[in-house]
Amino acid sequence: MSDPQLWDEWNAGGGPQYPHAKVIQFCFRNYPPAVRAATRALDLGCGSGVNTKFLAEQGFNCDATDISPIGIQNTQALLAKHGLQARCQVASIAAQPFPDACLDLVICIGVLDSAGPSAAHTACGEIARLLKPGGRALLVFASDADMRAGTATAYSLHGYSHKEVAR
Repeated sequence: MSDPQLWDEWNAGGGPQYPHAKVIQFCFRNYPPAVRAATRALDLGCGSGVNTKFLAEQGFNCDATDISPIGIQNTQALLAKHGLQARCQVASIAAQPFPDACLDLVICIGVLDSAGPSAAHTACGEIARLLKPGGRALLVFASDADMRAGTATAYSLHGYSHKEVAR
């Protein structure tokens, strides 16, 4: 789903208050404090910035993108409130404004299931393009067993099957 106005409305509510537990676990397990400043990380589909804030607090060299201008404004305000920095830009998950092989880490939390299979497929190609050799991505999205998948709301989630994930 690529309607910035819909996501502006969602982000107007402020979004989550805390970073996703999987982001915390993944970063702590894979990036010791000594390497974080040299690790360029992107929060792809950052929403209102709670995961971006976590990355910046932990010392990562951060970028954040979202299709929603309000989401980017919220992210910038959240970072400023806490004296943190990240480069924040409005961008679609399918067309990121970065050169090839420039990132060490991409996190994308709760975005691909909202975007749908076609946009998610394109986004995965973008993620692969952006990652340096040996770079890592953490993608968190709904499975086809998720009770929220396919609900009749403006934000209905696509639940991915094993076959779709493998593809």
